[in-house]
Amino acid sequence: MVNKEQTSNRLPRTFHSTFIPERQYIAEMLRFAAGGKEGTYQDIRDATGIPMGEQSGKAQAILDYCRGMGLVVLEGKRQNSVKRPRLTHLGRKVFLEDRFLKESITQWVVHLNLCGALTGADLWHKAFCQTTPILGMRFTRERLDDYLKQAYSTNQSGLIGPLLRTYEEDAALSICGAVHGENGELVRRPAPVEAEFSFAYSAWLLELMTEHFPNTAQVSVSELEESAGWKKICGWDASTAQRALTIVENKGLITIDRHMNPWLIQAKSVPSEAWGRLYEDLV
Repeated sequence: MVNKEQTSNRLPRTFHSTFIPERQYIAEMLRFAAGGKEGTYQDIRDATGIPMGEQSGKAQAILDYCRGMGLVVLEGKRQNSVKRPRLTHLGRKVFLEDRFLKESITQWVVHLNLCGALTGADLWHKAFCQTTPILGMRFTRERLDDYLKQAYSTNQSGLIGPLLRTYEEDAALSICGAVHGENGELVRRPAPVEAEFSFAYSAWLLELMTEHFPNTAQVSVSELEESAGWKKICGWDASTAQRALTIVENKGLITIDRHMNPWLIQAKSVPSEAWGRLYEDLV
């Protein structure tokens, strides 16, 4: 049975305040969290150098990006003026080994998390998951804009915001390049199906299973797709998803029961262990 009990806690559409997720500032936010620090946004500005005005600024947007990327969680109530970001298992691994998000694998992981159904960013989820069966992997900016207007029930312009620039600018996630312009259209790049990404996908799938089907060690690929949209987020068709599951299974953190239709994913580890092995296969 598909889990219907989970509720979305995605970041709201305008959380970014038009700012892209600049990697240098993400690194500073991770350093702030790793030090066990806390403070208001102005305190965070003073400690990290991330710009922050009297009412809004990059510090707030960067903290929210880090949350949507699965790098930090906030302790205490989010409404509190004092913020206590703490590293997740993924965040600690990234902080220790790729704090400036220079590796393609790191950028892909945080992109996948931003697109998440429960804890990502709503704009990213709509653009990279919900649009997939409607727009496909190649579409115009106008079609994406029209879809978002319909999805948000508004005629407001500029809904795309910094989403596309995030994957165009080197300061953000251009190495991942999950979407790019080509001949007047926008083209989505499917997540790479490569052996060095096996631990990343293992950890991500285990995390999705934990979030969407807590206390359940075995989930069908179709249940996980219906609940989490993992294939749509990755831009994979059925055969590509099967190839991805095969390279993931080779790491032993997940097994696949192919005797069942649809296939069953069996957890053999926990997300924390898998995130700890994220970079093992990098040359």
